[in-house]
Amino acid sequence: MKQLLRSAVVACAVGMVGCGSTAAGPTGPQGSTGSIGPSGSTGPTGAMGASGETGATGPQGPSGAPLEVAPLALGTACANGGALIIQPDGGTVPVCHGANGVNGMNGSNGTNGINGTNGTSGPWVGAGANVVLPPGGRVGVNVAAGVLSASVDVLGRDSTEYELLKLNGTSPQGTWVTLGNNSGGLWNIISTGSGNGEGPDRLLFRGGTTDVVRMTLAPTGEVGIGTITPHATLHLLQSAVTGFGLPSIQPLLALEKTTQTYLDLRSGGAVQVDGASAVRFQAPGYPVGALQFNTTGNPGGLSLRTGLDVVTNDLVVTAEGRVGVGRVPDATVGNTLEVEGSASKSAAGSWFANSDARIKEDVREVTGALSTLRRVRPVTFAYTRSYRALHPALAEGRYFNVIAQEFATVFPDAVKSSGEQPAGFDSPILQVDTYPAEITAIAALKELDAVVTSQTGTIERQREQLTMQASQLRRLELKLQQLERRLR
Repeated sequence: MKQLLRSAVVACAVGMVGCGSTAAGPTGPQGSTGSIGPSGSTGPTGAMGASGETGATGPQGPSGAPLEVAPLALGTACANGGALIIQPDGGTVPVCHGANGVNGMNGSNGTNGINGTNGTSGPWVGAGANVVLPPGGRVGVNVAAGVLSASVDVLGRDSTEYELLKLNGTSPQGTWVTLGNNSGGLWNIISTGSGNGEGPDRLLFRGGTTDVVRMTLAPTGEVGIGTITPHATLHLLQSAVTGFGLPSIQPLLALEKTTQTYLDLRSGGAVQVDGASAVRFQAPGYPVGALQFNTTGNPGGLSLRTGLDVVTNDLVVTAEGRVGVGRVPDATVGNTLEVEGSASKSAAGSWFANSDARIKEDVREVTGALSTLRRVRPVTFAYTRSYRALHPALAEGRYFNVIAQEFATVFPDAVKSSGEQPAGFDSPILQVDTYPAEITAIAALKELDAVVTSQTGTIERQREQLTMQASQLRRLELKLQQLERRLR
């Protein structure tokens, strides 16, 4: 109709038809119906219909297959932008659907069907069988449900996976892991934070019969047992115990082994003044004691030291097995035992020495003992102040001995170097063994005894001769008296 009106207006304008007055003419007959236009947009969704009544429960259906999730790498997405779903029929390949179209009008809800009974639960299997949750509350990671050996059983995927469990908390008190048992107490393993009273960045073992920290691992690697502030690589602190007898005292450290046992102390460092390895002892109010190994003055040996400085050698055992009391034995001298200062024993008598005839050969008598001793000069003397300063154990006073240089001219094998060379000396101090003089003195006594015995025999014989001469003289005197009387 509109088209016809347009045609008429155009014809009037160009003079093809006459243009009458502007009054409307009579209405013409209705034209035929035009073709159907395009569909309009979908209207709004209608209201949901009322729910139907719940039907009766149906028979139990068969158990369903395990739900499996196909393994997907992080960041996997569907190529067409669709949604990723998990197949409920046990499939292992993820399905990507196409993009959703425009929602159509919702139909009315149908009547609900009868609910079936639940099937028997099977194990839940995660992606690629990596996580398994079998009935009974266990969890397996990379472990099959039938071979789980613990409540939580984790197996690394390959040899490159070394971090199997990571716990990282955000509390200032730290990250706590609690271990316990229904029949006992609870223990906490704590990685401390900035708000923890024991200090940050520590590993604590806390709990037991009382809720206290039993062991501490400091950030720098020190371990404290009984203390939260270890001052050594291993710091043991034991609370005071009552009682004085040995059975009532709990040891701080016990080392026990059913076979041979020992304490192994090693050091990778060089020789040190205080010892490369040492065991130190200290009690309040007493000097420090130490058993030290590999000191500067005794490399490779053991030194027992006491005193405030823990430097003076009280007892030394060298690497060669030589023993020094108050001094370090000189390796070049060869003495098995050396003593700084004097020594004593509780009974009188000299030291025993092996002297069996079966261990001796080329045995000779000591001869010329008297003439030998005449060459030895026994002296008394006092040590110089400089020497006593080097050996404070020496008391000031008079001593008995010989002069080493003189003694060497008589007994050269009994004089040797001490290995000690004080400042200003051109050679080490000499030391002597006066025992040869003692044996020579015994031989000299025997020589004197032989002389005295010989002289005693001579005197006896002379006494007998004198007695005989006196008797003869008496008889002569008697005869002389008789002659004198006759002469009268």
